[in-house]
Amino acid sequence: LHSFPTRRSSDLHIVVTLSCATPGASIGYRIAGSGWQVYTKPFMIKPEQPIHTVAQRIGYEKTETTIVAKQRLEVYGLTCEYLSRPLGVETQNPVLSWKISSSENNMLQSAYEILVASSQQQLDRNEADLWNTGRVSTDNSVHIIYKGESLASRQQCFWKVRVWDQQGNVSPYSQTHHWEMGLLQGGDWKARWISHTGNNDSVRPAPLFRKAIALKNEKIKKARAYISGLGYYELYINGRKTGNHVLDPVVTRYDKRVAYVCYDIAGQLQSGKNVIGVMLGNGWYNHHTRAVWDFENAPWRNAPVLMAQIEIEYENGSKEIIATDESWTTNTGPIVFDAILNGETYDARLEKTGWSTTNFNDDEWKRAVEVAGLAGKLSAQLMPAIGIIETIKPKKITQPKPGVWLIDFGVGMAGRIQLSASGPAGTYMEIGRASCRERV
Repeated sequence: LHSFPTRRSSDLHIVVTLSCATPGASIGYRIAGSGWQVYTKPFMIKPEQPIHTVAQRIGYEKTETTIVAKQRLEVYGLTCEYLSRPLGVETQNPVLSWKISSSENNMLQSAYEILVASSQQQLDRNEADLWNTGRVSTDNSVHIIYKGESLASRQQCFWKVRVWDQQGNVSPYSQTHHWEMGLLQGGDWKARWISHTGNNDSVRPAPLFRKAIALKNEKIKKARAYISGLGYYELYINGRKTGNHVLDPVVTRYDKRVAYVCYDIAGQLQSGKNVIGVMLGNGWYNHHTRAVWDFENAPWRNAPVLMAQIEIEYENGSKEIIATDESWTTNTGPIVFDAILNGETYDARLEKTGWSTTNFNDDEWKRAVEVAGLAGKLSAQLMPAIGIIETIKPKKITQPKPGVWLIDFGVGMAGRIQLSASGPAGTYMEIGRASCRERV
């Protein structure tokens, strides 16, 4: 154990952290010594649950240090289809992988056992109703193909794994992970493709879509949003952006494949009135400016379109589906021009403040237009998303001439600018970028 002084060299405060891999085990311990106040009691514990005992010198302020007793052999970093806890898996035979750590050198996996169950409760009891591999002798811990029961649309699969080393020592089971199947059949989709303008590839402001819904006064068990918006979309629920993705969905040949994303939205919904909001951009789908690869002549090019399906399951077993159709309302917003290679024109005077909240009045918005389905097959986007990973502040700001500021971030990056500005309505501001000072 580590110990160290607090306010006086003779005063010590110790925190002991223990863990036990045996479910239901009862352990107790104490720290003895003259003048120590000791907290000790037996605990009924779950696997790998930390237990803290605090011993404190009476009468002085405490300072803490933590000592963790690590397992000799541990399984962590579980992935399904190379992702942690993915939603929208479409293959019946996803690949499973994991990592191993040990407190000793030269440890090798000699065998594994995977348990897959249809509920967390069953897995906690080690009841693997979907797949139990038994002990499989191999050192392989990647690309293990699921070969269990056939899986249905929306099905949740909970899994864990344990391993043996070359000396026959067995690890505790890993923490539980899960994956969830996507919409596997065409009939699972009730949503329709909708647009602000219909089939029209002309350049227009970025459209907004809105749907007000009333949910039951029941506890929500599960809620999912399945969404694709071309070229790019942002999903909002009750005024808050859903997820941390940007530039979704992934670029594809839209006449062959169209990607959708599944989100867990249970935490964003509330009983009673809710509002679903979506903003669309042109992206590569409606590339309307001249491009070296002739994307402006792409066979799929059209006005931005949206397909979204919200599925809600309540604790009492009842379900609801809210899908895009002509009942959704639409309008344009403050982004009056956007092109993937030519930037964006934003007019703050056209902001629809609160447009995705329950307090907004959309009486002046028009109905969305239902359009023909796209030729590309809907397919789940199972890949690490593009997202914000860092916020970089300027290293240097100079003013080479009146009305012009040069902002140096000190690093090359793929990102976007965030700034605050004020001035009279209609004031024009232009923001340009360059990879080095000489190109400004």
